[in-house]
Amino acid sequence: MTEYKLYLAQSHYKNGDFDQALKVSQTINDPDYHQKLILLQSLIRYEQDEISHAKALLRQANQEDADLVVNDGCILYKEGKYDDARNKFQEAMNAVGYDCELAYNISLCYYKNKQLAPSLKYIAEII
Repeated sequence: MTEYKLYLAQSHYKNGDFDQALKVSQTINDPDYHQKLILLQSLIRYEQDEISHAKALLRQANQEDADLVVNDGCILYKEGKYDDARNKFQEAMNAVGYDCELAYNISLCYYKNKQLAPSLKYIAEII
């Protein structure tokens, strides 16, 4: 039943129904799903532009999780802290290996800082 609720909450999230996703996710009380719930709820809060709430949720998560590092990077990017965000995305890529989505995020951070050569380097790697 817990797994079903998690998938239901995720489907609401992916459908853009953030309030319903949050509501369903808050009904799950299984400690085995704590990390996944924290990450999902932080994503929901991020999409609702509740950045401080998203940050607070991430502080409750397992700090060794690469997904947490990516989420931190996304928050920093949304706050306009592009160098810090790039460092987080690079940290995640160092942990999990090359990932084109992370490379794209790194490229965007360089681009936002008007560092076009490194940005293009990452785009070329993706291609």
